[in-house]
Amino acid sequence: MADDDSEKKRRIRDADKDLAREIAWAERGSTLMDIYIENAEAVLASARDTTPFLVQDYIPQGGVTFFAGKPGVKKSWLAYDLCIGVVRSETWLGQDVVGEKHSALVLNFDNPKWELGRRFKRLGMTPEDKIFFHSICGGLPPEGLPAILQLPSAIEAIMAICDQISPSLIVVDSLRQAHTGEEKSSSDMARVMSCLKVLTSRGATVLALHHLRKSAPGEADDSGDSLRGSTEILASADCSVIVHEDRCEWHKTRGWDLGESRKALPFEVKDSLKEPTRTFVRSLDPYGKLRKALKGKQLSRTEIYQLLEINRAKGKTLLDQAETAGVIEAAPRKKPTDAYEWQLKD
Repeated sequence: MADDDSEKKRRIRDADKDLAREIAWAERGSTLMDIYIENAEAVLASARDTTPFLVQDYIPQGGVTFFAGKPGVKKSWLAYDLCIGVVRSETWLGQDVVGEKHSALVLNFDNPKWELGRRFKRLGMTPEDKIFFHSICGGLPPEGLPAILQLPSAIEAIMAICDQISPSLIVVDSLRQAHTGEEKSSSDMARVMSCLKVLTSRGATVLALHHLRKSAPGEADDSGDSLRGSTEILASADCSVIVHEDRCEWHKTRGWDLGESRKALPFEVKDSLKEPTRTFVRSLDPYGKLRKALKGKQLSRTEIYQLLEINRAKGKTLLDQAETAGVIEAAPRKKPTDAYEWQLKD
């Protein structure tokens, strides 16, 4: 009889546990629904017919953008100059920054702190600029915390920091040193890219600096226009910009089209030890020499190529882009048999 009572009580306890488990899962499911799931109405309400920008037409707001290039092409200078332009709501390479009251976070894994400081000092950063920096911890970190915040394990810590700063721009310099995964592994890079997308969830633009794949034998030095590592990296990006020594070229844009004539921004970085007080990152006019050559003149294609000292292929591309941009136009011909000449467009 006692055994029957014990068995009955055991069944009751098990039933109570099952019921408690069902209730707990139901409550948890409701919480998960509130946190992670949205209905069709909410998604439609968030839809935008045009891409929101941080830098008008060039750097999207709330997306993951890559600056990729070979070592020494000034990727960091461009990114740091972008930080200053954004927090001051000014311009970057001549393009307008959208909105006001921005702040920026630089996750620095690449440069030593003194070099990081030197570059921002030369770019004219002041103590009042709302730019915040994370670098390798100088001393022993508190117990239980890492010396450096690397993805994917540190994503919650970085998010907590972002909650305090509310950055409009997060610069990751550089991607390879910002994570502990295997760069060629699609699964590892999927996790890292997911972390970058989480950082955009509150509207921040994440700008990651990266390298290009090595050129294949027989290819030109600048032909390696794919991001190094797993294809998951580029596939997950909203925007990719290939940086050369004299220009940056937009190779991927998600949700907007720049048009052929605007896919490149020529620039110059002037960082001379002879002038140690200031470094300039500035946009260049790609048609400056062409404007000068055509000022008050009408010239044929061949004459233009010779004056600018460029070959036929580059010259044709330049003239086609200049015509599309409205810089030049075909000069009127007295007779249909006259050769075409070009002039500046009024």
